[in-house]
Amino acid sequence: MLVEIEGVVFGPDQDIEKFIIDHIDGAKKEIYLMVFWLTWKPIADALLRAYHRNVELRVLLDRRSFEEKLVDRHLTKEVNVPEYMANSGLQKGCLKKYDGELLHHKIILIDGNKVLTGTCNFFNASLARHEEHYMLLESFDLYDVFKSRFEFLWKNRTVDLED
Repeated sequence: MLVEIEGVVFGPDQDIEKFIIDHIDGAKKEIYLMVFWLTWKPIADALLRAYHRNVELRVLLDRRSFEEKLVDRHLTKEVNVPEYMANSGLQKGCLKKYDGELLHHKIILIDGNKVLTGTCNFFNASLARHEEHYMLLESFDLYDVFKSRFEFLWKNRTVDLED
């Protein structure tokens, strides 16, 4: 399997948030995201921008992203992402909740060959203070491996959101 490493960033010294958002903003066709914890509004906003420019978007989140974050919360940049995205026009069926013990992936698949992955969760401390990394790998084969797993989880280990 041929994989090209196109970039690696290390937080907190480098801007993981910008790295992720720049790649989401560059998406042209599709974004499949499966992450453990997403409360970071700027990343949700980038996903919504992609969705509103007709990029196919599917988001799979662990249940923690559906809970109200009470500790170490950034008052302006953290939101309940599922509720926020639904209120911002995201169509029902584009976002699902993982129905297993723990969805610990931190994967963003973009346009058939870009795999963004790393250790960073998408919340305040992880993006601003923790020692984390995120990277962009380009590979059609690796993309297909992760997309296959995404599709399996989407179909078999999720619950649809209530109205």
